[in-house]
Amino acid sequence: MLYAHGPDLCRESDLRHAMANCFEALIGAVYLEGSLEEAKQLFGRLLFNDKDLREVWLNYPLHPLQLQESNSDRQLIETSPVLQKLTEFEDAIGVIFTHVRLLARAFTLRTVGFNHLTLGHNQRMEFLGDSIMQLVATEYLFIHFPDHHEGHLTLLRSSLVNNRTQAKVAEELGMQEFAITNDKTKRPVALRTKTLADLLESFIAALYIDKD
Repeated sequence: MLYAHGPDLCRESDLRHAMANCFEALIGAVYLEGSLEEAKQLFGRLLFNDKDLREVWLNYPLHPLQLQESNSDRQLIETSPVLQKLTEFEDAIGVIFTHVRLLARAFTLRTVGFNHLTLGHNQRMEFLGDSIMQLVATEYLFIHFPDHHEGHLTLLRSSLVNNRTQAKVAEELGMQEFAITNDKTKRPVALRTKTLADLLESFIAALYIDKD
Protein backbone atom coordinates (compact mmCIF):
# COMPACT_ATOMS: atom_id res chain seq x y z
CA MET A 1 0.00 0.00 0.00
CA LEU A 2 3.06 2.27 0.03
CA TYR A 3 2.91 4.90 -2.69
CA ALA A 4 5.68 7.25 -3.84
CA HIS A 5 3.94 10.58 -4.16
CA GLY A 6 4.37 14.32 -4.21
CA PRO A 7 2.24 17.44 -4.60
CA ASP A 8 0.51 15.82 -7.60
CA LEU A 9 -1.76 13.87 -5.24
CA CYS A 10 -3.32 17.14 -4.15
CA ARG A 11 -5.43 16.86 -7.30
CA GLU A 12 -8.47 14.67 -6.75
CA SER A 13 -8.13 12.88 -10.09
CA ASP A 14 -4.54 11.88 -9.31
CA LEU A 15 -5.48 10.78 -5.82
CA ARG A 16 -8.31 8.61 -7.14
CA HIS A 17 -5.96 7.07 -9.70
CA ALA A 18 -3.44 6.30 -6.94
CA MET A 19 -6.17 4.73 -4.82
CA ALA A 20 -7.26 2.58 -7.77
CA ASN A 21 -3.66 1.42 -8.24
CA CYS A 22 -3.45 0.53 -4.55
CA PHE A 23 -6.65 -1.49 -4.80
CA GLU A 24 -5.30 -3.40 -7.80
CA ALA A 25 -2.10 -4.09 -5.86
CA LEU A 26 -4.14 -5.32 -2.89
CA ILE A 27 -6.07 -7.78 -5.07
CA GLY A 28 -2.78 -8.94 -6.56
CA ALA A 29 -1.27 -9.49 -3.11
CA VAL A 30 -4.30 -11.53 -2.00
CA TYR A 31 -4.04 -13.62 -5.17
CA LEU A 32 -0.32 -14.30 -4.69
CA GLU A 33 -0.59 -15.05 -0.98
CA GLY A 34 -3.86 -16.95 -1.22
CA SER A 35 -5.59 -17.94 -4.45
CA LEU A 36 -7.78 -16.68 -7.26
CA GLU A 37 -10.81 -17.82 -5.28
CA GLU A 38 -9.77 -15.73 -2.26
CA ALA A 39 -9.25 -12.69 -4.48
CA LYS A 40 -12.70 -13.22 -5.97
CA GLN A 41 -14.25 -13.54 -2.51
CA LEU A 42 -12.61 -10.31 -1.31
CA PHE A 43 -13.62 -8.43 -4.44
CA GLY A 44 -17.21 -9.60 -4.02
CA ARG A 45 -17.37 -8.51 -0.38
CA LEU A 46 -15.98 -5.07 -1.23
CA LEU A 47 -18.10 -4.58 -4.32
CA PHE A 48 -21.52 -5.65 -3.06
CA ASN A 49 -23.13 -4.78 0.27
CA ASP A 50 -26.33 -6.58 -0.71
CA LYS A 51 -26.11 -10.27 0.20
CA ASP A 52 -28.17 -11.45 -2.77
CA LEU A 53 -26.02 -9.54 -5.25
CA ARG A 54 -22.88 -10.87 -3.59
CA GLU A 55 -24.19 -14.43 -3.94
CA VAL A 56 -24.76 -13.87 -7.66
CA TRP A 57 -21.16 -12.69 -8.00
CA LEU A 58 -19.65 -15.53 -5.99
CA ASN A 59 -21.78 -18.45 -7.21
CA TYR A 60 -22.02 -18.33 -10.97
CA PRO A 61 -23.90 -21.06 -12.87
CA LEU A 62 -22.50 -23.92 -14.89
CA HIS A 63 -21.98 -23.61 -18.63
CA PRO A 64 -25.16 -24.47 -20.62
CA LEU A 65 -23.46 -27.56 -22.06
CA GLN A 66 -22.69 -28.75 -18.52
CA LEU A 67 -26.27 -28.09 -17.42
CA GLN A 68 -27.63 -30.36 -20.15
CA GLU A 69 -25.53 -33.32 -18.96
CA SER A 70 -24.64 -32.62 -15.34
CA ASN A 71 -22.20 -35.50 -14.78
CA SER A 72 -20.64 -36.07 -18.20
CA ASP A 73 -21.61 -36.04 -21.86
CA ARG A 74 -19.07 -38.59 -23.07
CA GLN A 75 -21.86 -41.09 -23.75
CA LEU A 76 -22.67 -38.95 -26.80
CA ILE A 77 -19.33 -39.82 -28.43
CA GLU A 78 -20.69 -43.16 -29.63
CA THR A 79 -23.23 -41.50 -31.93
CA SER A 80 -21.33 -38.35 -32.94
CA PRO A 81 -18.57 -38.47 -35.60
CA VAL A 82 -17.51 -34.95 -34.56
CA LEU A 83 -16.93 -36.00 -30.96
CA GLN A 84 -15.27 -39.23 -32.07
CA LYS A 85 -12.68 -37.24 -34.01
CA LEU A 86 -12.04 -34.97 -31.03
CA THR A 87 -11.06 -37.98 -28.92
CA GLU A 88 -7.99 -38.18 -31.17
CA PHE A 89 -7.03 -34.68 -30.01
CA GLU A 90 -7.62 -35.69 -26.38
CA ASP A 91 -5.30 -38.66 -26.84
CA ALA A 92 -2.66 -36.45 -28.45
CA ILE A 93 -2.57 -33.94 -25.57
CA GLY A 94 -3.21 -36.45 -22.78
CA VAL A 95 -6.30 -34.68 -21.43
CA ILE A 96 -9.76 -36.23 -21.21
CA PHE A 97 -12.69 -33.83 -20.97
CA THR A 98 -15.58 -34.62 -18.65
CA HIS A 99 -17.82 -32.62 -20.99
CA VAL A 100 -16.34 -33.22 -24.42
CA ARG A 101 -18.91 -30.94 -26.05
CA LEU A 102 -17.05 -28.04 -24.44
CA LEU A 103 -14.05 -29.08 -26.53
CA ALA A 104 -16.27 -29.27 -29.60
CA ARG A 105 -17.56 -25.77 -28.87
CA ALA A 106 -13.97 -24.51 -28.63
CA PHE A 107 -13.21 -25.85 -32.11
CA THR A 108 -16.42 -24.61 -33.75
CA LEU A 109 -15.73 -21.61 -35.97
CA ARG A 110 -18.11 -18.69 -36.20
CA THR A 111 -19.15 -19.58 -39.76
CA VAL A 112 -20.80 -22.78 -38.54
CA GLY A 113 -23.54 -21.01 -36.62
CA PHE A 114 -25.89 -22.51 -34.05
CA ASN A 115 -26.24 -26.28 -33.72
CA HIS A 116 -27.55 -28.57 -31.02
CA LEU A 117 -24.21 -30.31 -30.45
CA THR A 118 -22.23 -27.23 -29.37
CA LEU A 119 -25.02 -24.66 -28.88
CA GLY A 120 -23.00 -22.08 -30.79
CA HIS A 121 -19.49 -21.14 -31.91
CA ASN A 122 -16.27 -20.42 -30.02
CA GLN A 123 -16.30 -16.59 -29.91
CA ARG A 124 -17.33 -16.30 -26.26
CA MET A 125 -14.74 -18.89 -25.26
CA GLU A 126 -12.07 -16.82 -27.01
CA PHE A 127 -12.93 -13.93 -24.70
CA LEU A 128 -12.42 -16.08 -21.60
CA GLY A 129 -9.37 -17.90 -22.93
CA ASP A 130 -7.57 -14.66 -23.76
CA SER A 131 -8.04 -13.44 -20.17
CA ILE A 132 -6.77 -16.74 -18.75
CA MET A 133 -3.65 -16.65 -20.90
CA GLN A 134 -3.02 -13.05 -19.89
CA LEU A 135 -3.27 -14.05 -16.23
CA VAL A 136 -0.96 -17.05 -16.59
CA ALA A 137 1.66 -15.01 -18.46
CA THR A 138 1.34 -12.12 -16.01
CA GLU A 139 1.90 -14.33 -12.96
CA TYR A 140 4.88 -16.08 -14.54
CA LEU A 141 6.58 -12.81 -15.51
CA PHE A 142 5.84 -11.18 -12.15
CA ILE A 143 7.43 -14.06 -10.25
CA HIS A 144 10.42 -14.70 -12.50
CA PHE A 145 11.37 -11.07 -13.18
CA PRO A 146 11.14 -9.39 -9.76
CA ASP A 147 13.31 -6.42 -10.78
CA HIS A 148 11.35 -5.45 -13.90
CA HIS A 149 8.89 -2.57 -13.62
CA GLU A 150 5.33 -2.63 -14.92
CA GLY A 151 6.16 -1.26 -18.36
CA HIS A 152 8.78 -3.92 -19.04
CA LEU A 153 6.47 -6.68 -17.81
CA THR A 154 3.71 -5.44 -20.11
CA LEU A 155 6.06 -5.54 -23.12
CA LEU A 156 7.23 -9.04 -22.22
CA ARG A 157 3.65 -10.24 -21.84
CA SER A 158 2.66 -8.83 -25.22
CA SER A 159 5.50 -10.82 -26.78
CA LEU A 160 4.11 -14.01 -25.24
CA VAL A 161 0.37 -13.52 -25.62
CA ASN A 162 -0.27 -12.47 -29.20
CA ASN A 163 -1.79 -13.91 -32.36
CA ARG A 164 1.51 -14.96 -33.91
CA THR A 165 2.75 -16.89 -30.88
CA GLN A 166 -0.63 -18.44 -30.17
CA ALA A 167 -1.05 -19.52 -33.79
CA LYS A 168 2.34 -21.24 -33.65
CA VAL A 169 1.34 -23.16 -30.52
CA ALA A 170 -1.99 -24.10 -32.11
CA GLU A 171 -0.18 -25.46 -35.18
CA GLU A 172 2.22 -27.48 -33.04
CA LEU A 173 -0.77 -29.03 -31.27
CA GLY A 174 -2.39 -29.81 -34.63
CA MET A 175 -5.53 -27.86 -33.81
CA GLN A 176 -6.16 -26.94 -37.45
CA GLU A 177 -6.94 -30.60 -38.15
CA PHE A 178 -9.82 -30.56 -35.67
CA ALA A 179 -11.41 -27.21 -36.48
CA ILE A 180 -15.15 -27.60 -37.03
CA THR A 181 -16.17 -25.68 -40.14
CA ASN A 182 -19.10 -25.67 -42.54
CA ASP A 183 -16.94 -27.27 -45.24
CA LYS A 184 -18.51 -30.65 -45.99
CA THR A 185 -15.63 -31.94 -48.14
CA LYS A 186 -13.56 -32.92 -45.08
CA ARG A 187 -10.45 -31.53 -46.77
CA PRO A 188 -7.80 -29.83 -44.63
CA VAL A 189 -8.70 -26.16 -44.23
CA ALA A 190 -6.01 -23.46 -44.29
CA LEU A 191 -6.69 -21.20 -41.33
CA ARG A 192 -5.54 -17.62 -40.88
CA THR A 193 -3.14 -16.70 -38.07
CA LYS A 194 -5.93 -14.96 -36.14
CA THR A 195 -8.22 -17.99 -36.46
CA LEU A 196 -5.51 -20.33 -35.19
CA ALA A 197 -4.83 -18.01 -32.26
CA ASP A 198 -8.55 -17.95 -31.49
CA LEU A 199 -8.64 -21.75 -31.45
CA LEU A 200 -5.95 -21.84 -28.79
CA GLU A 201 -7.75 -19.24 -26.68
CA SER A 202 -11.08 -21.05 -26.88
CA PHE A 203 -9.40 -24.38 -26.08
CA ILE A 204 -7.83 -22.89 -22.95
CA ALA A 205 -11.27 -21.60 -21.93
CA ALA A 206 -12.90 -24.99 -22.51
CA LEU A 207 -10.20 -26.67 -20.42
CA TYR A 208 -10.69 -24.15 -17.61
CA ILE A 209 -14.48 -24.56 -17.60
CA ASP A 210 -14.30 -28.35 -17.69
CA LYS A 211 -11.69 -28.71 -14.94
CA ASP A 212 -12.72 -25.80 -12.67
